[in-house]
Order: sequence, then C-alpha cells, then structure tokens
Amino acid sequence: DGRHAQLTGTARSGDGALRLHGTLDVATPPRWTARLKLEGENFEVVKIPQAWLLASPRLDLDMHPRALRVRGEVDIPRGRLAPRDLSNAVRVSDDTLLVGAVTAPPPPWAVTADIRLRVGEQLRLDGFDFGGWITGDVRLEQAPQQPALGSGELRVVSGHYDLYGQKLVVERGTLRFAGGPIDDPALGLRATRRAREVL
Repeated sequence: DGRHAQLTGTARSGDGALRLHGTLDVATPPRWTARLKLEGENFEVVKIPQAWLLASPRLDLDMHPRALRVRGEVDIPRGRLAPRDLSNAVRVSDDTLLVGAVTAPPPPWAVTADIRLRVGEQLRLDGFDFGGWITGDVRLEQAPQQPALGSGELRVVSGHYDLYGQKLVVERGTLRFAGGPIDDPALGLRATRRAREVL
C-alpha cells in the first residue's frame, strides 16, 4: 500500500555472508519505523593492517528517526588485532582556535544496545607489549549518549609479555568487566620468565 514494505538484503565479505530482512513502516510520515534482523556467518568485517576480524552476528535492530536499538549476539570465531602505539602522538591543544565558518554537526543518534560478544580461541592480540591468543564472553550495554558498559571476562589462552627487554610467558591473564565503562577493565596477569639451559 506504499506505507509498508518488506526489506531483504545480502552482503558478502571474505568467505562469509550477511543476511538482512525485516519491515519498514512509514504510515505517519515523516515518522518511520524499521524492524530488522541481521544474521551472518564468518563475515569479514574489517581487513586492515591493524585489525582483521570475522563475525557471526545474530542481531535485532529497531530503528526510528535518529534512534537505534540493537539486541542480540555476535560471535568472533577468528581475528587478529594489532593496535598502533599512540602514546607519542601529538594531541590538539585545549586552546586551539578554529578560524572560519564551522558547520554544526547533526544531532547524534540515540543508540541503545545490549549485545553479547563471544570470542573464540582464534583471536590474536599483538600490541601494548603483549602477544597471544584470547577468548571469552562479554556483555556490552549502552544507553543513549552514555558510555558503553561491559560485564564479563576475556582470558589469555596463551601468550607472552615483553617487560624491559625480557619476554615473559603469560601463565594466566584476564580482563574483567564488572559493569563499568568498557574501556576500563580490571587486568589480572601472571607471567614468568623461563630460564635458559646452560650446557
């Protein structure tokens, strides 16, 4: 009838695929509502020198003008993260003055999220003096215009940590998320140095 539509779509990346299906309702323009399901297997979501990730999402999306609600699960079966060291990066000074016309950005989308992130045992992290494989389960929650919160744990399957030129073997390592900001987990690490045999 012109005010209701069925939406379907597919996308491929790497050896994986995504499928999207749902409905769009524009019964009271300019208001509209979209209810969608996003599913996929081993979809290559990023492939750059700093990150390569496969994802298998099962997500429900509810959309309205400038509002998005996301719920569901995302499995990360394989991947590699190699973040850059930005500790020596030059930062913009607080007293920087922009000259000329500045266009105000559009108001941000109100994003609400409740996503369970499950990491398999084939995700490798190389950065911050650490190299190794991690796994775990983290719940990500976000309210509009609020920082993302995390609960759960990521664990080191195997790895090493470089400290003052010494390569330490990580015997146990965890990142615990206790419901606070996702970028502020508690780190637990036990690493030892293996002595070389002298002949």
